[in-house]
This record gives sequence, structure tokens and C-alpha cells, in this order.
Amino acid sequence: MKNTKLCQTMLNQFAKKPLALHMQDFDMHADNFNTLPMFFMTFHGQEEFENVQKTMEAAVEKYKVKHVIIDNLQFMVGTRNKRFKFLDRYEYQDHVIGNSRRFATENDCHITLVIHPRKEDGDVLSMNSIFGGAKASQEADNILILQVEWKGNLRQRKYLQISKNRYDGDLGTISLRFNKESQGFGVTKSKGYHTAHQTTQDVEECE
Repeated sequence: MKNTKLCQTMLNQFAKKPLALHMQDFDMHADNFNTLPMFFMTFHGQEEFENVQKTMEAAVEKYKVKHVIIDNLQFMVGTRNKRFKFLDRYEYQDHVIGNSRRFATENDCHITLVIHPRKEDGDVLSMNSIFGGAKASQEADNILILQVEWKGNLRQRKYLQISKNRYDGDLGTISLRFNKESQGFGVTKSKGYHTAHQTTQDVEECE
């Protein structure tokens, strides 16, 4: 997704409505959106990790960025430069994950790394579904899996599964509801969160 399309989607999510149908509110929401301390990389499609890392370093140094979102790992793994041609795909993926972890630690910066899962015979994904395996799950402090529950050919629900939580420890699921108008997900109202201790609390609906 190009940055122009991404910003359009995020602006609608920020406003919680399709601004194309509410142009009278566009300037107000656009001005507020513009004040957010958020920056976009200019890469589109496949890109070498080394180039992404240089951009992250510049962002931390110049803008004091504290959270980087990379979507997605497979795009970087497929474009390793000639210095790493001796590594196979999985070895290079471990190199990317290891360097991302080191970067986060040294710069006190959180990195959210999107990894598309392997195809599974069953419907439910697990940490074993993470493409490339052990290195990613070992290095990560938190692992969130977007699950889709099906009944035959009908999609029943989507939910976010907390599969790893290094510092807090609580695991569980958060049911999600997609709001087509705002193009965003919100949590469901009834018993949306279950911790590892099986306690339950209602979660206020957010669109």
C-alpha cells in the first residue's frame, strides 16, 4: 500500500467516519491528524533490510522515534543484498530478526514486525505458524496473532490472540469487530478479554 492510500485510510480511522462523505469536517480532522508525532518511510514493496535499518537509525536520531512498524518481514527477506547471498532465506530472516532486536535494545525503541503466517491445515494459528520458526518467537517480547474463525465457508469472527507477553505474563484473546464506515477494528462489548487466569471483564466498545 502506498503512503497516500495508507494516510487516507488512517485519516478515516482517525475521524471514525468516511471523510469523503463528510467533507465539511475534513480540514479539522486533517489538521489534528497532522499534529500526531508520526512519520512514514518512503519504501514501497520489497526493500533490503539494511536500507530500512538506516532509515530507522535516522528516525531515532533526528525525530526521537520510539516505535517503528515494519510491514512486513517477508518483503525484506526476499531482497537480501549481495553481501548476504551466502545465507539461505531462513538464515537471512534470523539475521534480520536478530538485528531488529539489537536495534530495539540499543535505541530503547519498540519494533512491531508483521510476519505473515505459514499455511496451516487447521483453522487456528499458533506460534508454530510463524514463518521461519523459533528465532522470531524467541526474540519477541510480545506476540499477537490475528485469528479468523470459520464455520464451513462462513466467517464467524475475528479475534486478537496474545500468545506471548514476556513482562506481564497474561495471555488470552480480544474479540474484534470491523467497522466498515470507519475502516477500523474495535473490541466487542461482551466479555472480550480472557486472561491466563480465566478472569473476565467487559471491554468498552471503541470504534
